[in-house]
This record gives sequence, C-alpha cells and structure tokens, in this order.
Amino acid sequence: MDRFSIIIERQEQLEALIKEWGFLPFFKNVIPGFFEYLISKKGEPYGWGVARYCTPEAMYPDLFPLKDRVEGRTPKQSRKRIIDHLQGLFPDVDRSKIEKLV
Repeated sequence: MDRFSIIIERQEQLEALIKEWGFLPFFKNVIPGFFEYLISKKGEPYGWGVARYCTPEAMYPDLFPLKDRVEGRTPKQSRKRIIDHLQGLFPDVDRSKIEKLV
C-alpha cells in the first residue's frame, strides 16, 4: 500500500466519523486546511481533492499567539481565570457548578 492510499484511507475513516456523529467531539475547532490532489505522470493534479484538517491555530499561527498569552501562568491560575470570567458572564449560576463544568 503506497503513501497516498494510506492517507486516503485515513481520510475516509475520519469523514465516516463526521457523517455518523455529525461532528467531531474530540476536535472542537477543526477546519479544512488545504486539499491534496493525486499527481498524473505529466505532473499535473487530477481527480477529487482530499481535504486535510487542522486547527485554526496551526493554520494561522500569527493570529493566535497562544504562547505569549499564557506564558508564566500555571494551569491552576488559568483555570481560576476561566472560572472568574464565566462567573462574570453568568452571575446567577452557582460557582460550584461552574467549577464542575470547567
């Protein structure tokens, strides 16, 4: 089995999961990054393109400077910031419920 057959087989498995579930629960933000085409003997692309999926952060790293935003913060500090932010958005919700959610 050549490299393209393996890629196409895995892509078909992923697309079958998307069709069956209607979404990808293990990938919250997945977008089609680019399309790959088979190459003819003449060196020209042909056939249906196969979509390659990636996260927006991977596709546009300049728009998501994640390292700059979280550097120097521990996971506990980040969790507290998330909980505080959600508490500010939903002041009527009990803090323990928000903590359980996060």
